[in-house]
Amino acid sequence: VRVAHHLRRLPAVRNARRLAAYWAVRGELDLGPAIADALRRGRAVYLPAVRGARLAFHRYRAGDPLPAGRYGIPAPAPRAVRAG
Repeated sequence: VRVAHHLRRLPAVRNARRLAAYWAVRGELDLGPAIADALRRGRAVYLPAVRGARLAFHRYRAGDPLPAGRYGIPAPAPRAVRAG
């Protein structure tokens, strides 16, 4: 929660319409509260997904399923909107 508060205060985050983030695994910094905060504020949030040999960011909406992708990392489903 404190990280979300600090991120929200950064001008680059405060003024952004789209944000890239990740879903934490294995002890990584939990960005879940920051992601939820961004979504509540109407920001588009994109999460990484590895498909074959490519890394792409796909839009995440609250409640979207995040099946385990390559390396067991939760990732948006392939049908999700890809960042462009």
